[in-house]
Amino acid sequence: MATDLYAAIEQSFIDKVIQDASYPLTIINTWQDFPRNFTDAAHPRISEEEVGKILRANIDCSDDSNEIGCRVMQANIVRVKEINKVREHKSHAKNSWKGPSDEELNEMEAKTRGFELAFFLQHLRIDVRNAPLIKLSGISTAVKNVSLSVDAAAQVWIKYPHWVCTRDCNFGGLGFCCEGHFEDRWDLLQQTTIGDFYMGADGHVNLEVRGQVVYGLASFDKLFIDYPILREINLAAYVIQFFKIDPFQIVDARSLVAVIPYANTRYQISSIALKGKGEIRAELTLAKL
Repeated sequence: MATDLYAAIEQSFIDKVIQDASYPLTIINTWQDFPRNFTDAAHPRISEEEVGKILRANIDCSDDSNEIGCRVMQANIVRVKEINKVREHKSHAKNSWKGPSDEELNEMEAKTRGFELAFFLQHLRIDVRNAPLIKLSGISTAVKNVSLSVDAAAQVWIKYPHWVCTRDCNFGGLGFCCEGHFEDRWDLLQQTTIGDFYMGADGHVNLEVRGQVVYGLASFDKLFIDYPILREINLAAYVIQFFKIDPFQIVDARSLVAVIPYANTRYQISSIALKGKGEIRAELTLAKL
């Protein structure tokens, strides 16, 4: 089908916009606190089974690369102490005890259960330090050589059972808990921060037609920081998932037809095709009203 009208954005225009922009240019700046009722499966996690393997392994805590594993071991020591404390309460309460049985306590103490870990990005600021390389190419445009300055704060949270005493008892002047239960809660295990960290990234802009408007959607392809905890988080996926980068308008085909006498009252847009090499080109086919 023949093209009746077209709108195009040339490479020379993009070059001017990129060079005229003021740098550094902040594109993301956000803070968020870890929710205590955390259930979001989108954050990177280590399963209970994987943590159980850590607990059963011989870990050298003098090696910095094992820092998370060593902190898991320390958390397990705290958990075992709490379980033993509950055993003491149970022993004092005797027949008044209302809580987990010996079998349940033994099962909780067993190192095969492990914990669940979650990696959480608390803060992220990304500044573009200088002009990137953008080469127009039809439906998908690559964005290369992006130099970034990053501030970030990342955390590791651990979920394991905490003892909740719901009734205290007293016998012979000795106070103890005689009723309670365990609840899974998230505790901060480790955190790290970096500031003004330089890194590179690649991305792209995809074009799509929505009705009679052409939109662009920017996205990172590669965005990693080689730093403890942060290296476990694919920041590109995080940016896409949590910041919901809004599409931005490239061409409004309605305005193109509206400025053409006669056509603006007798024709309407029937289709839009995206093409181009070294340009963004929207080709319009018109139909009579």
